[in-house]
Amino acid sequence: MQIPERYLELPGVADFMGRVDAMDIQSTRCDCGLESFVKAFLLDRPAWVRSLMRFRNAVMRFVPGYRHDGADYAQNDVLTVGRKVGPFDVISTDEESNWVAGLRESHLDALVIITRQGEAGTFRFDVATLVKFHNRFGRFYFGLIKPFHVIMVRSLLRKAVKLHAVDIG
Repeated sequence: MQIPERYLELPGVADFMGRVDAMDIQSTRCDCGLESFVKAFLLDRPAWVRSLMRFRNAVMRFVPGYRHDGADYAQNDVLTVGRKVGPFDVISTDEESNWVAGLRESHLDALVIITRQGEAGTFRFDVATLVKFHNRFGRFYFGLIKPFHVIMVRSLLRKAVKLHAVDIG
């Protein structure tokens, strides 16, 4: 599977991934800045998402190479390269139109790319998840979580728009 050209142009994407085995891209419109969207999308998670993530972390701690310690997401500096935002490391951002964070584990690598396009009042946000499997377990694991991932991303997109319906910046 090819990484879309628009993502290959972002710093760190080609170096991090190389190839993609699975990809999900979902979009929404929101009148807000990139930082406030990233925070709304990643930080203020609904109770069902927090519960699902706790369950996943409890099960996955038995998998060699799983490194997420279950710590909560950072509340500040989500746009700082090198900053840890939950299990993801911020790889690049231009603070206006794109944010890239990655996760490397023994079974898979994953990138989350959030892009903002358009002008005030018509901003479109795309959230792309790119996954590269390292082994059969990575493929099996992602096959199990993919339906939950799609539902969770849709829910987080709706929540981000609702939280920032008036915020422009």
